[in-house]
Amino acid sequence: MTPRRRASCALLIVLVIAVAMTTGCNASTARSPGRQSGRNSNPSNSASSSGPAGMAQLGCGEYCMQAGGYGGGGDPPNMTRVLTTTVTALPDRTVPITVKCLFQQPCLGAILLSPADSSTEFVCKKPAIAGSKVIWWGQSDLDIQAKMTRTFGVSLSPCAFGLLSQRRRLRVSVIADSSQTLAFLSPADRKGLSPVGGGIITVSAP
Repeated sequence: MTPRRRASCALLIVLVIAVAMTTGCNASTARSPGRQSGRNSNPSNSASSSGPAGMAQLGCGEYCMQAGGYGGGGDPPNMTRVLTTTVTALPDRTVPITVKCLFQQPCLGAILLSPADSSTEFVCKKPAIAGSKVIWWGQSDLDIQAKMTRTFGVSLSPCAFGLLSQRRRLRVSVIADSSQTLAFLSPADRKGLSPVGGGIITVSAP
């Protein structure tokens, strides 16, 4: 083989190796978003496998732990609306609550459950979340994108769930408080806004 032919063969081999390496890198890059997405997923926003599809279980953060002191009356709510009217609790004490954000910004705050009948008002002496400043039957963070609807899994306290197991059906008051959103608005933008929505729902035992 002449020197010129040897040089041509060597160049061809180098080109083949380079193409193979490039193909392998491109394949690896194409697969990487899936792996990266898995690492960066937020477990607090994950769907519950035992509840409705897409149900979020967010836990109870600082604002949720301190929420309370709501007065009666006031303007009709125009930031959040509780859509749930009747629901069956899950065996793990979770109650799916669906709330709609009516505002043009995300609705942030807390979802709070309490007894709606005088016969059950003072039965439970401990809050659903240890350390809470108010004895709620259930507490959860509220986080909904603007103009969207979301279902939250709110866990009943052991006492409230025991009461539900005995009576098979309870009337429960639901508060959807988006006051955290209101706190970021200017005084002028807050005018006419009522961040606390709610209603009374019927919860059945599983």
